[in-house]
Amino acid sequence: MVPIERRFLHVLHIWLEKPHVVCQSIFGAKYLELQSSQTQEPLVYRRQLLHNCLDVEPLNERICVSSGDLCAEFFSSDSEESKESLYRIHVNQLQSGSSELQYCITVSVTRQPTTLEQRYYKRDWLQSCLQSKLNHWLSQCRNELDLVKTPASLSCVDLAAYQSIYYRMKAVYGPKLVANWSERTNAEKFVYEDIGIAAYLMCIWQGQTGVRFVDIGCGNGLLVYLLNSEGHNGIGYDIRKRKIWETYPDTVRRALIEQTIIPTAEGLAFPEADWLLGNHSDELTPWLPVLGSRSGCCGVFLLPCCPFNFDGSRYDRRGGVAGGGGSCSRYRDYLSYIGDLCHRVGYNSVSRDCLRIPSTKRVCFVATQLDAERSKLVISELALPESTSSFRPRSVDAEITPRNCARVPVDTRQRVELALFRALLEDGDLELIDCANKDCNHDDSREREDARTNSITSDKDFDADCHQGDKDFDADCHQGDNDFDADCHQGDKDFDADCHQGDKDFKTEDIQSDSDNKDLKGHLKRTNTQRYRNGQDRQTKKPANYTTSRTTKAKTKTWNTGRSLPLSQLISLLSESDRAALKNECGGLQTLLRNCHQAFRVQSGVVSIRRPISIKSAEAAAAATEKQRLRRKTKPCWMDQHHPDGCCLPAADCAFKHACETTSTDVDSVEMATVQSSTSSLLTDISV
Repeated sequence: MVPIERRFLHVLHIWLEKPHVVCQSIFGAKYLELQSSQTQEPLVYRRQLLHNCLDVEPLNERICVSSGDLCAEFFSSDSEESKESLYRIHVNQLQSGSSELQYCITVSVTRQPTTLEQRYYKRDWLQSCLQSKLNHWLSQCRNELDLVKTPASLSCVDLAAYQSIYYRMKAVYGPKLVANWSERTNAEKFVYEDIGIAAYLMCIWQGQTGVRFVDIGCGNGLLVYLLNSEGHNGIGYDIRKRKIWETYPDTVRRALIEQTIIPTAEGLAFPEADWLLGNHSDELTPWLPVLGSRSGCCGVFLLPCCPFNFDGSRYDRRGGVAGGGGSCSRYRDYLSYIGDLCHRVGYNSVSRDCLRIPSTKRVCFVATQLDAERSKLVISELALPESTSSFRPRSVDAEITPRNCARVPVDTRQRVELALFRALLEDGDLELIDCANKDCNHDDSREREDARTNSITSDKDFDADCHQGDKDFDADCHQGDNDFDADCHQGDKDFDADCHQGDKDFKTEDIQSDSDNKDLKGHLKRTNTQRYRNGQDRQTKKPANYTTSRTTKAKTKTWNTGRSLPLSQLISLLSESDRAALKNECGGLQTLLRNCHQAFRVQSGVVSIRRPISIKSAEAAAAATEKQRLRRKTKPCWMDQHHPDGCCLPAADCAFKHACETTSTDVDSVEMATVQSSTSSLLTDISV
């Protein structure tokens, strides 16, 4: 077991370096100085918090940390009351009957926050949300691998400068590009992703204008358009022309070139370029450092996505291990390989950073300061093996299919989903729900969190990940091979938030005593488990699990909430053919389960059944937008179709359509509003 001192410091540093993953009002934090040496206590840190609103001035804090006492005090350097800490984080030992010691973190607010401090966090938020999140992180620190420290995002650029540039570009280019998007891909995802990358590059270039760059594998050409619009001079190469190219200005269209790049071609270089950009350049990713060294003193920016070798074949992991001794995923191994390659070809300065973009592939490399003499020797060595001289470019006519389990046959996907769903129902916990009462008296905190996860927000940029906890920008910390590969190309809407486990024990007046409740649940669990194993659903056999209250005459029934199983155990339940169908997909089984987000909930490598989302909980989680209203009652309810006990929510309360519903009130109202709007427009035209 990891000592509590190390666990506490690990949790504390997450809050010090990445407060934005917990508090939505904070854009980020940066250290100002570390006054004490690492061997003296208390350690004194100074950090500056940036607000998500540019009009709010930064908040400077002084933090005194004592690992021996397991506490940290937070002072505001800008406040007249800075002699008194605002709040204190400390660890308490709980009394437990087991031999293993149990601990919890408590946040104590010592004074009333000032006006500026309240813009960042309020008193109630510190004692509830922050304290809950710190304890969640503490519970996740079980072994040495969990303590592997990952760097914060945007660590290589000035945070305030990035925020200013990003917000400006987001306002200037974002709405127009989204409205005029002509590709079949998710407009918000790709627009705000490239705006974030462009803002990052402009920070790297430190206010320079007229930077000459070449974007190899430019795709939709959006990055070239954004940077050229900001005063830089760049061109983009791609094997295939995109429809959106025709919507750009003439100067940008001329800068986008449809051409196949053969890196093994003799004399291929870009000597006039200052930078080479590889934004998801796929097969050409390992060649970017080589092409940069051939081009002279040329910097390289790499954002690796799908792993490839020099010859264009898929990359296989080298068998490395993670920092804590655990297995290394293929993506993490590929990142290490690309970083080592940049050093090997002669770049003396290679920085690794994590972007804030709506993508699962956020780790980038910035390579500068090329050693020309060393580079020539390495390039000659790389040209010798047959693997580099037989590069096979992608076919121009090759269909671009996202590897997110979309290529798995529908019957295979449905068979796997149902088989795993029934496996989770075996020996699952049973809840007693009131069929007559639409407002069930259960704790719906987890349900509200699920609703917030599935809600559609207007900003699909880096803010889209605010509810994911400390693994937002460190997705490769604990998972394994599926960490960064999950939900590739899907955007942000399938990410799972760190939700709190609700109370599974319902209190109801329909059960006469706790002992009767226990006997009933035990009997039903045995009968229901046999039904789930036999693959029976609620259409073939109705569970006889209804009781009637003597007082209220209200019917109650049990609803199986299922159990939690690790991904490794679920994979062992699949047949060899099903495993083969998922093997070559990004994320594999994890992606398949997350795509079926109505039924499954994947968190930290553990799969459980997701509770159906009610309309009331969705509205409580976030203000309902017009787009959210369009989505309601448009998809069938998974639980209503496949759960042996049906949906635990009445049809009127469930956000998804039940079999008994023929029309949707929300859809009808939207259609009526559209007709009225069209009529109004016609009348206006006639009057004119």
